[in-house]
Amino acid sequence: GTARGLTGFVRYAFQERKGLAYIATPLGHFAVGDRPRADLLGPIDRWLDDFGRGAQHKNAPASLRRAHRRLQGAILELARGGGWTEVLIALGAAEAAMDRSRRFTREQNLSPVPWLRRSWLGACAAECRGEVAFALARALAARGVRHRLVQGRRSERGRFVWAPETDRRKTWAPVPLSDNLLALLQREQVERSRDGAGRDRPGREVAELDEVLAFVRGAVDEERLEALLRGLVLIRPRGAEAPPPDILERAWQLAHRPALPYTYGLLKLLERGRLSETVRIPPAPEVLRQAAAGQRRALVAAHRRLVGAGLRPLLSPEAAPDTALARSAAATAFPLAAGDLARIARGVLRRPETL
Repeated sequence: GTARGLTGFVRYAFQERKGLAYIATPLGHFAVGDRPRADLLGPIDRWLDDFGRGAQHKNAPASLRRAHRRLQGAILELARGGGWTEVLIALGAAEAAMDRSRRFTREQNLSPVPWLRRSWLGACAAECRGEVAFALARALAARGVRHRLVQGRRSERGRFVWAPETDRRKTWAPVPLSDNLLALLQREQVERSRDGAGRDRPGREVAELDEVLAFVRGAVDEERLEALLRGLVLIRPRGAEAPPPDILERAWQLAHRPALPYTYGLLKLLERGRLSETVRIPPAPEVLRQAAAGQRRALVAAHRRLVGAGLRPLLSPEAAPDTALARSAAATAFPLAAGDLARIARGVLRRPETL
């Protein structure tokens, strides 16, 4: 329309009054013009049509209808100058709604949201600059956790498709975020123990240590964080990661011991697994289970694991504080940069006697 000189349009709703009497009600004026990144929705046009068809089916679940209305509203608001972040959140909510109604989704042959372009991340990051919830969700999404949130998997061609019901990799449930993070970590630990593989490398996107500690303190809007996460996992992940750094070597170069929550630091080193070429801590699913239940013996087991790897924790298990134990364990799911991991190691470990 802009090529022909249109500068805007008015949206109307036709409402039936009595019998066949209709009334047209204006719903707002929408200015049109060139919009940066307007092509972000282009690659998913077909999916949007298919999802709308499914949501308007006479047997569509109410949750799917609500998700469709929310998505339509976010796209219309975008046309009025709104942001891309709300559209991304609405797309994540739409996929979640389809996942909760998998039987209907399969009957209607509805597919998951196609991978979104990486430029979505830049558009949303510009809108959410300085927001802790966005930074944490971005880092968590970089772990490649989409298949933990919904019953899906990556196909041989790289597309994201629905997984069979026998696939048990999904861990997310309608419970608080901390509980879901613990379930995610426990599942990863079990898979690491079974497959003999370690999560040696952090994602390319990492959180700042101060942002993670804000989560530990309960100073982050968790509903907002989870909504952002569901949207951010839809963005196509990057390729190979950088080689893992030597965390311990960096730690011993720090002159001063940083002040940080000891319990979180101890559990984070355990979650990290690989701290140097020679120091690898084996998976410990039982520690997460005990921490989730708030049991102090989780700290005893974590201390034992670190000692078994040749490390010397600063405090004994009896002296270690057990406040916010479950929340501290859940917070270890957020990837950190090598520098912050080194700060943690310097804060909770004693220097080797050979240094």
